[in-house]
Amino acid sequence: METELKRYTADRIAFNHVYDQFYERSQREWVTAEQLVDQGLQLADQDFRKAYWDYQRLLEVIDDPTPSKIKIFKQCLTEVNQKYSGSRSKASKADKALLTLYDNLIPVITALEPPILSLY
Repeated sequence: METELKRYTADRIAFNHVYDQFYERSQREWVTAEQLVDQGLQLADQDFRKAYWDYQRLLEVIDDPTPSKIKIFKQCLTEVNQKYSGSRSKASKADKALLTLYDNLIPVITALEPPILSLY
């Protein structure tokens, strides 16, 4: 799944011209935005990396809501809910945001599903 997200992220970055190199003075080299994000994720702790990929998944579903992506997203929200089933106060801020989406799952999914066009 992370590979699919990397491909999606790469497509999104390419669309936004983030593959363009620029000179990063702090590193004294030419880099792309993708390289900076990858370096940041390598330095980040596990919770941050998980939050990053959870939100990439959310963006992917919002940008292109297919049934399979919606199913994966629902599964992600369900897993977060099960992880904190008796102790939501211990959830990270990122997981609290996902728990809020879980609490409002039906309206969230309804908003993501493409409208059915009437042929009348």
